Amino acid sequence: MSEKNKHIILRISESGIHFNVDDKIIWENTNFPNKGTFSVRPSGEIFWQVAMIGFNKATGVLKVQVSDYNNGHSESFAQQNPKFKINRIDFQDLHWNKLQKVLTYYEINKFEECDDGFLSQSNEAYENIKDARHFEFNQSISKVTFKMGYVETSKSIKGVSNKVLIKIYNPEIIPEFEYIKFYFSKIFGSRQIKIKGSIGNKNDRSTYKFSSPQISQINEQLINSIKRLEIKNKIKKPKVIAIDKSLFTPDEYFDGFEGEVGNNIRKSDQDLLKEILALESIRNRKQLEYISGYLQSENERIHFTLTPQFGFLFYVEGEDMHHFIWELLNSHATYLWSKDKSHNRANFLSLVSRKINYIRDQGRLQYINHEQNEELIFSKINHKSAGSNIVDGFPMWRKKLNEKLV
Repeated sequence: MSEKNKHIILRISESGIHFNVDDKIIWENTNFPNKGTFSVRPSGEIFWQVAMIGFNKATGVLKVQVSDYNNGHSESFAQQNPKFKINRIDFQDLHWNKLQKVLTYYEINKFEECDDGFLSQSNEAYENIKDARHFEFNQSISKVTFKMGYVETSKSIKGVSNKVLIKIYNPEIIPEFEYIKFYFSKIFGSRQIKIKGSIGNKNDRSTYKFSSPQISQINEQLINSIKRLEIKNKIKKPKVIAIDKSLFTPDEYFDGFEGEVGNNIRKSDQDLLKEILALESIRNRKQLEYISGYLQSENERIHFTLTPQFGFLFYVEGEDMHHFIWELLNSHATYLWSKDKSHNRANFLSLVSRKINYIRDQGRLQYINHEQNEELIFSKINHKSAGSNIVDGFPMWRKKLNEKLV
């Protein structure tokens, strides 16, 4: 490589090639294969130092050759500003074994089909792959095992005497994903994943390369989608954890799933409530947002109820009285229980829990008709015109509720 060639720093990402924090070339405007045939490692920032070996001002095509595949973040990257408009970048003599390290998924045959000069022909690892036999097949997700940083399965392949142990790498994968295979099937829309591979020979030993477009999709965003799906399932089809229990903290009801995916579903009760409200159109969204955002006492837990339908129990501390507000998803009324502050709050919560148990067993109408207000003061505030695009009944509901929160 000529010493007179000018070097610049490029940042490599899933979306393209970056000259600085603002300017980039998308992958479709490079001589890389179709973007659907490879994915770039999402974790960390990848910087390449490249030599500019040619530029056509008329077409805006820049030809480069990578001189350093592990360049650290440089101040010069942020300060770079192309003198001329660059429409396309063509790479020359890429080293496959170094390029492969920044990819989480690739179809090697598509890289082989690139124009001459794209991959270095002196690269031994690439030459071994070039003569490989290629194959692809579908494998049931149930037969795939999730390990730390990769998935593992086995398959009988024509021309190979023993079953082949297949490992597909993705740094986002953890062993706990083994417990949520069902959700991956829902997200992928199939109970199978596609596996592509190649078999080559090196020093009389077989070498294998495997990839899967579905496995390469597994990242933080996809896991968040699975979390939302799990929350939605728990809301629509609540699981009765204990027959004599009506109130649950988020820890009690959602933590089992948190352990399975290896991190938290939410940072706080409020964050979890926001996730629930974002799932779908909810009739009493304004009421829930107002109670949780303006009335719920700070540092107090939000409790969940599962029956007669999924709902929330909020605690509000008034000047003279304790208050618990029960709001069910898509319901038509707010239930309010109040008690003098001279009484213990924990005992008050226990009394409210018994009331909710009664409603669960006997029904809301039965409770309303027979409540004597002896132990607690009970109030019902209807959601008139909730969800209407014509009449906003929220201000009247808010006024009536606040009048009782003394």
